[in-house]
Amino acid sequence: MKKLLVVISTENKEMIKFTLNFTLNMKQSGNYEDVKLFFFGPSEKVISQDGDLQKFFVKVVNDGKFMPVACINVANNYGIKQELEKIGFKLTPIGVDITKSINDDYVTLTF
Repeated sequence: MKKLLVVISTENKEMIKFTLNFTLNMKQSGNYEDVKLFFFGPSEKVISQDGDLQKFFVKVVNDGKFMPVACINVANNYGIKQELEKIGFKLTPIGVDITKSINDDYVTLTF
């Protein structure tokens, strides 16, 4: 069975919402052994500043039982580390996590 890694990097709020919903549907479909959700770059800043998007994000994370990951370096550069941690992100140097996921045969989709 395949594994899926979804990386959200867009700053487009509607695309972030669409991708969160898509990722939840993929997780709940049972077609994947595992589904990971990563935020990287501008998407981190957008979600740290938008209360409505945060509420939707928290619902998706809870419904899908995700451990959402975001890049600690991006968070530090934007000064949003605390905001991201507050809404449930695990902050890591995400390049390592992406590389590990690819090496572990995750199919990677980037939005």
